[in-house]
Amino acid sequence: MRKSFRMTALIGAVLGALVVLPATTGSAYASDDPTPSAGSGSSSAQAAPLTVQDILRLNPAAKPAGAGRVEIADGVFLLLPTAGGAEAAIAAGTCAYYNLCVWENSNMSGYGLAWEACSQYDLGGARYPDGAWVGTGASGPKWNDRISSMINNQTSGTRANFYNWEGRWVQAFWTYAFDRRANLAIDKRMDNGGKINDVIDMVDPC
Repeated sequence: MRKSFRMTALIGAVLGALVVLPATTGSAYASDDPTPSAGSGSSSAQAAPLTVQDILRLNPAAKPAGAGRVEIADGVFLLLPTAGGAEAAIAAGTCAYYNLCVWENSNMSGYGLAWEACSQYDLGGARYPDGAWVGTGASGPKWNDRISSMINNQTSGTRANFYNWEGRWVQAFWTYAFDRRANLAIDKRMDNGGKINDVIDMVDPC
């Protein structure tokens, strides 16, 4: 489950792994990463969260963007962990209006990503969790196969699309704003009723 997409702004840095991929079509990432998301007890649930300063050091392309947010590409933001779930995330401005936001854990917790521009985003090109461009830095965990909750906080009726890499891009899930899914483990794929939690490889916000 992973692959590339057509996004223009993408990033680069180090650490755990998170990056954005440009508008290319089809970077083939090896096999699916069976590692559970942090919501299931992986690294970020145990390690101290990165600070904005950490992200800026690890990802030279990143820029501060307000409390709990770091812009890792044009219109793409890394969301730092916020206690309190969905309401706290929105109140803190981490998932602002016009944004599509996803998180690694259920209940909008752990690290997240937010988009305020319409461009496909290949999660397999983003190193987790610092947002660095995979093609320019050390390899490590990626953002694909890691999404466990989301908020579509875009203009009412805007459709966000989520894809899985299965030898080709397959649309597995979509949602219309406003929508909130606090635990994707209880949601099913739109195409075949299968698992949606921890399988998303590419996001097309609108």
